[in-house]
Amino acid sequence: MKSHKIIPLVACGLALALPAFANTDASSKFKKLDADGDGRISRSEFVAGKHDKIQRADTNKDGVVTPDEAAVTKPEKKHWWSSSDKPPGQMNKADVNNDGQVTQAEASAAAEAAFDKIDTNADGFISAGELEAAHK
Repeated sequence: MKSHKIIPLVACGLALALPAFANTDASSKFKKLDADGDGRISRSEFVAGKHDKIQRADTNKDGVVTPDEAAVTKPEKKHWWSSSDKPPGQMNKADVNNDGQVTQAEASAAAEAAFDKIDTNADGFISAGELEAAHK
């Protein structure tokens, strides 16, 4: 096969393959949170997704997440309930009583507040664009 015929084939192959690599972190999270697949995330889907995240982080299954458990799940990643403006080991966003652990109730309250912040058009749903904007 001559090289002038190979180039279009390679270009077509890349055009078909590149969308698979364009899956951003926000679009991956969107798909996980959109439990019913309707193209938008409801408040209940968002809160349920955060509950699942807390349950996965609760390695000893005592109903609370401590900084040590949070560090075990993904130590290289800043978690949605953590904040760098507090001393190491102290949780901020969800840990409203600053006792160093996050309960399901605290996680729910933090998820509700985050939903309201991300839902910029206040229609009661988070669109893919709103979630992507929140991750920037």
